[in-house]
Amino acid sequence: DDRYCWDIARPFDQCLLLSGLLEVGVDALFAAPSCHPWALNSRTFTKEARESKRQGQYATLLFLAVACFCQLLMGRSYTLENPAFSDIFTDPLSPLHWLRSLMFTLRYIDQCMTGTELEGSAVKKPTHLQSCSAQGDDQRCTKEHSHIRLDGCGPGGSRTAQTAKY
Repeated sequence: DDRYCWDIARPFDQCLLLSGLLEVGVDALFAAPSCHPWALNSRTFTKEARESKRQGQYATLLFLAVACFCQLLMGRSYTLENPAFSDIFTDPLSPLHWLRSLMFTLRYIDQCMTGTELEGSAVKKPTHLQSCSAQGDDQRCTKEHSHIRLDGCGPGGSRTAQTAKY
């Protein structure tokens, strides 16, 4: 997470992380790449702006795709999180789309069903988890409660960023 000084587009960080995967061994790799250029609202950008933002993430997503592939080769698992219906797993500009040609499962979760709250209100945040291993059932909102909107800022800053804690 680049908020905590990791940047998997940076070769030094890639070497450290790859060493951990290959030499130490990681049973389950979990990653939540930036959704900004891939989420539903990115479709409101001009085609040129959207493609430029997506191209800016190429090195990061290429490394992540290779790390996931390594996990598969070693009989281990990976899980990638992104907003539901994001283009990150299907757009040819994303190296993660190659993982769809391999075995994968896709799970849909409305995060309010896992107890995610912000400012005292439930957070729906529709999410897809793509994995190479079985993940369980989808968890869809029962609509028995209201949700806080994630756009904008609250007392702690960006609402979306505040919910990106795993």
